[in-house]
Parts: sequence; structure tokens; C-alpha cells
Amino acid sequence: TLFRSAAVPQGKAGGCQWSHNSMSGAVTVTVSYGNEKHKLQIVGKEDEAEPTLQDMALVIEQITGVPLTFQKLIYKGKSLKEMEKPLSALGVKNGCKVMLIGKRNSPEEDAELKKLKDLEKSVELIANKLEDRKS
Repeated sequence: TLFRSAAVPQGKAGGCQWSHNSMSGAVTVTVSYGNEKHKLQIVGKEDEAEPTLQDMALVIEQITGVPLTFQKLIYKGKSLKEMEKPLSALGVKNGCKVMLIGKRNSPEEDAELKKLKDLEKSVELIANKLEDRKS
């Protein structure tokens, strides 16, 4: 997923609006997390695809360090949960503000999670090799 982040000046940002971005289907949102504000450009996976909530959550994870599973995204007082839905179906448009509540992993947790992921990958590789031998 492509994204761009920029510091958001303090003060009022423009309201939400339906408009076409230079990138087809891209949506620009401002995400507030604690006292941080991030202006993010969210694009869909395929060139013409409309960005989904999952696309936005993955970009937010990259920028804030809050893992997808620990994110609670709030827009207009409602919790956004339907990850496969396009942002437009959830009412999220260009210039909208989304609030993030969540907890970053500590460096120790990140190291342990990486070990687990590496272990999962090696188990998967071994399982694939065993499958190949059976055939």
C-alpha cells in the first residue's frame, strides 16, 4: 500500500468532501493519536480499487506503530470495524478526521512477535517440504 504522511498544522483542517485526488481512488485523512496528528493518503491495493478500512488501518500501523489488532478507529463517534468495506461506504472522505485509540508494542513485545512470526514461517516451510515429499 502506498502512503504519504505529512505534519498537520495546528488549527482547523478543511472539512470532509467528495473529490478526486491526483491518485485514482486515493483518500486523504487526518488521524489523531494522543497528541500526534498524521495526514495520510490512503490508496487501494489494485490501481483502480477504492481504499478499504483495512488499507487505512495498515497505513496507520506503519505510521504510528500501533498494530492492526490493537487499533480502535473512531469516526464521527462510531467505531470503525468492517475491515473489508470501502472507506466511502463508511462515510470516510477526503479531509476527514479519524481518531485512533490503541497501544504500541514495547520493543520487547516487538522482538517476541518477530520471533513468533519467524517460527511460524519455518514451520510453514517444513510443512510444505513434507507435502512435496508426499506427492
